[in-house]
Amino acid sequence: MLSRIKTKLTETDRKILTAHEDIVDGIAAFLGSHCEVTLHSFEDPEHAIIKIVNNQHTNRTTGSPLSEQGAQIVLDYLGQQATGPLLLHHQQCQGRTDALAVYGYCQ
Repeated sequence: MLSRIKTKLTETDRKILTAHEDIVDGIAAFLGSHCEVTLHSFEDPEHAIIKIVNNQHTNRTTGSPLSEQGAQIVLDYLGQQATGPLLLHHQQCQGRTDALAVYGYCQ
């Protein structure tokens, strides 16, 4: 499943992702320690997490794979032939809210 999400990145893409690492810290500081915030790269979905804050909730670490739920959301998005630059997914389940934002994912 994850191989279908794998995306070739340019050096510029990698620099943009690195620049977003501080944003992850800011979002986590704003939302508090009860909220895990992650930054993923689809260049290697098996090691997708490139930044994670407040990982005490899932014990995931930098280098962890994209979760099955996250992968399915992306695959569903691609299956809809979506071409827009931004996807927001929000779901509440068992008192827990999951949100996924994907920016700049193009085929």
